[in-house]
Amino acid sequence: MEALTRFVQSPLFVLMGLLVGVAGLALGFIFYRWSRRAKEPHWAIRSNNLVSSFTARFPLLEIRYGSAKVENLTVSKVLFWNHGTETIDSNDID
Repeated sequence: MEALTRFVQSPLFVLMGLLVGVAGLALGFIFYRWSRRAKEPHWAIRSNNLVSSFTARFPLLEIRYGSAKVENLTVSKVLFWNHGTETIDSNDID
């Protein structure tokens, strides 16, 4: 019994307890982050201007959309993704 008491009071036992405690906290945080369920929508937009104020350079060129004259024409690509761990359903989008 006396040997057990000396072992429990030794600095090695205290160090082992500290290491186990720190490892437990770190693992708890890691497992919490892995198990967290979140919907995190992200998006990016890239726009390319195809035509910008062309009338000064090409007076005979005319671009129309229906009956409206178009002075500037830009193509935009929208990328949408879920950065979270839970699926985004159609009910989640307004």
